[in-house]
Amino acid sequence: MTKKLGIFDVNVLVSGETKAKAPTPSKRRTIKASLGTVVMQMRAAKLAERTVGDYETYVKSFVDATGHTYLDEIDVASIYVWLASMEVSNNTLLIRLKCFKAFLGKCFNNGWIKERFWHTVNVKVDKQIKRGTTDEQIAQVLSVIDMSTFVGLRDAVAVVMLYRTGLRVGSLVSVLESDIDSTANTITLQGAQLKNRKPLVLPLPPELVDMVEVLIEQNDIIRSHYGMSNNYLFINKDGTQISPTSRHNTIQRRIRGYSQKYGIPDINPHALRRGFAKALLNKGADIVLISKALGHSDLSVTTQYLYFESREIVDSLRGYL
Repeated sequence: MTKKLGIFDVNVLVSGETKAKAPTPSKRRTIKASLGTVVMQMRAAKLAERTVGDYETYVKSFVDATGHTYLDEIDVASIYVWLASMEVSNNTLLIRLKCFKAFLGKCFNNGWIKERFWHTVNVKVDKQIKRGTTDEQIAQVLSVIDMSTFVGLRDAVAVVMLYRTGLRVGSLVSVLESDIDSTANTITLQGAQLKNRKPLVLPLPPELVDMVEVLIEQNDIIRSHYGMSNNYLFINKDGTQISPTSRHNTIQRRIRGYSQKYGIPDINPHALRRGFAKALLNKGADIVLISKALGHSDLSVTTQYLYFESREIVDSLRGYL
């Protein structure tokens, strides 16, 4: 019969070993589980699938490079180990680092990480000068596009639309024919069509509206021939929707093709967007207005679009002397 222990007795086994306590389940949060929750939150917030995919790719890449399992294992040293494992340019490293930092930031916001220790991690890159498209370059590229064909007409309208609205190419291919008001000469976009999820109405020059009306007529012929019933303004030559992802986007590939084939610089979707911003500035538009048109939430991002040549700076400053 086992002796009942008093309050001053110590529960010690005959061998001198104390009784082992049952193991408690680990409360450490895994990186995998954290990523899964963050991805669900991002999808619930209707963030772009490409952005979600980047989070999944780079977080898994970190796990593969470091062998870490738990969030509390991530530190400055392990982030640098991950960066060192990739044989890519510093610009690409910086893009991936920003994505991974954004993941950690969401973990912090969820209360899984107590300190923002990753702010000290950085990758140095040489700042590249990115110029915007000019009116002269637009005239050049339009002169080499065969607008007597459906594909050529579509490409020409896409180039002018990007240059005159500043839309991202992903938003461009989501534009519906019904988004164009040929009476008011405007384009109306819903939040779901834009990166910042905020509705936007932009004016269109009359010559662009005329081009759009011709394209819509040709779209009807193409869709009728292939039995398609969508309402997209920009469609493939078989009447199907153009992919919004940059890797498979027909418009982006075609525009870059014209630039490379004919040696016309600064003809790509992002250069066209910067050209739109610079053209507005040159015509006296306020930077806040330009920022709104571009869909930026931070003016510092907008200023990066407004590259100035040295001569422009000199000429502008001369008026203040």
